[in-house]
Amino acid sequence: MQQVRQMAAQHDLRIARTAMARGFGSYKKEDRHTVRKVDVKESPELQRIKKAFMEFPYEKRFYDEETQKWDEITLTKHMLVADMLRGCPYSAKEVTLLSLSLLEFYPHDPLFFDKAGFFLTILINLGNDQDYTIYTQNLERGLDFVGYWNRKNIRVIGDIGRCAGEKMTGGQLIIEGNAWHSLGVNMNNGIIIVKGDVDEWCGAGMKGGKITIEGNSDRHLAEHMEGGEIHIKGDYSGIILVNGGKIYHKGKLISANGKEFP
Repeated sequence: MQQVRQMAAQHDLRIARTAMARGFGSYKKEDRHTVRKVDVKESPELQRIKKAFMEFPYEKRFYDEETQKWDEITLTKHMLVADMLRGCPYSAKEVTLLSLSLLEFYPHDPLFFDKAGFFLTILINLGNDQDYTIYTQNLERGLDFVGYWNRKNIRVIGDIGRCAGEKMTGGQLIIEGNAWHSLGVNMNNGIIIVKGDVDEWCGAGMKGGKITIEGNSDRHLAEHMEGGEIHIKGDYSGIILVNGGKIYHKGKLISANGKEFP
């Protein structure tokens, strides 16, 4: 409940009184992986989290929606999960085990990758621990929306889907794999490290923080960037010009405040 209030204040959102009364595209697709089911020993907390995931209502996100509208929807979903898991003392361990158990729910839900990534993110945002690990190696592709509004330390073992780290306000997101499009879009603060390659639109609208790409980066990097830093250790596509912030390639400053450096 306290975490939801803090997020609402940080993003200048109002919590409806009724909710308070309850208490709470890419140029290419990711490479497909072999799907492997993992056997997980279940605690009562994990059983309750799985039940909440099955009952969690998720509607497809449309990218032409206004940002404020999506933030309000996100806040409502946080309140809903907080209400569903009231009195359930889950820890980072249960979040990890849920990520390993996700194949139980796939492919029954056509929005599986959206919903699973978003639900895990809410669990992390509402959780009492600071450090979390989630696994995507056993899935067909990475989960979407992991790290939305993130303030914690998240390690992803495997690839990540679209919009990871969107609107991050702190903490770290370490991805031990590749990242699909729109990584760190509208990021405000924090650190993102990608051990592999990054698809298009990385850092778009970024206002602060730092993104390090140890592999290659695709087109539209840092479009409409206003602040922060992006460091590329591999290759990148196209010319990078930003309104604010700095872009480094293999340690050399190549773009800053709307100017490109040879």
